[in-house]
Amino acid sequence: MNQSKAFRLKIGGKVSWFDSYRQFLPMNHSFRRNKDAFYKNRIEKSQPPHFLIWNELWEQICFFPKITEVGPYICDGHGESHNWTKQSIFWELPYWKTNLIRHNLDVMHVEKNAFDNVFNIVMDIKDKTKDNVKARMDLNEYYKHRELELQVQPSGKVLKPKANIVLSNEQKNVVYK
Repeated sequence: MNQSKAFRLKIGGKVSWFDSYRQFLPMNHSFRRNKDAFYKNRIEKSQPPHFLIWNELWEQICFFPKITEVGPYICDGHGESHNWTKQSIFWELPYWKTNLIRHNLDVMHVEKNAFDNVFNIVMDIKDKTKDNVKARMDLNEYYKHRELELQVQPSGKVLKPKANIVLSNEQKNVVYK
């Protein structure tokens, strides 16, 4: 929410939580001081954000219209102090307020989506992978990986080097078999 380290990618335009997890590591963890393997030239010094208990969260959203009551609606403070647009109908469930991980309900779909994304990346499936030209252009902005930078040929053609996690044709054939 207002303590989120999420940011909008300059070229891809999507919201990214890249590198926001380091704030949850112990303060003396070596990853917090690493300027090269994570967000470029950044040392993580901040504490984890305050965990909102259900009544604190409810106080923030109780006055928002329910998702079934209105069409497109943007609440006061959206994008500044919060990212809420509507109140979810899940708050009507009797156990919802005490559910500790409200965003993690559907394990089956989470697993399927994670598998699909990893599979599409390692198999380098055209138009299905998240590793595209815009992602590589954003990568240069936030991350130090020379071997993944786009290469402009003298002819003007742009080449996207394969990531080291992409399988070779022989490895793909083994997976297919």
